[in-house]
Amino acid sequence: MSRKLLTAWAIMLIAAGLGILTVQGVVFAMLRNDSAPLLPPAGLTLQPERKAFTVAVFSDFAGQIDSVEKIGGDISRNDVAFTLCLGDIVKKRTALDFLHVTGEIRECMPCPVYAAPGNWDRNDVTGWETYRAYFGQDYYFFGYGDTLFVALNTADGNLPEEQRTFLAQTLKRERP
Repeated sequence: MSRKLLTAWAIMLIAAGLGILTVQGVVFAMLRNDSAPLLPPAGLTLQPERKAFTVAVFSDFAGQIDSVEKIGGDISRNDVAFTLCLGDIVKKRTALDFLHVTGEIRECMPCPVYAAPGNWDRNDVTGWETYRAYFGQDYYFFGYGDTLFVALNTADGNLPEEQRTFLAQTLKRERP
């Protein structure tokens, strides 16, 4: 083969590779946009005029989507303002697993879902970053009606000093 032909082939292979990478990047970006975090209303007060409301709480489903579907069905038959998911959300702790689970939660749940992590949701390599990418903050507060909700991350087996300070300051400021 001539040098010109080899150069042409090399350029075509590089262009094809860049094209594939571009398509993968676009698809991943679209998936990420469709799966923006299930952000908690951190620091907000929702429906301040409400005095009575119903909250659904579930946890420890470890990616078992049939459980989420069943819970979503039960919730849809009741007047539920929002749902709290209290951790152990995924089984494999990977971004792909979080992506799948958050998509299913969006599809199955008829009301907003706010989460707090469980010990199973911590990735051994990235720590809490993967959880945060899909569910937002791992500790926060919000108000609903006249009730204050405080979510803390005790999944590592303790309540870190940073969160103790956060809790004390939040209670002092929000419920003196």
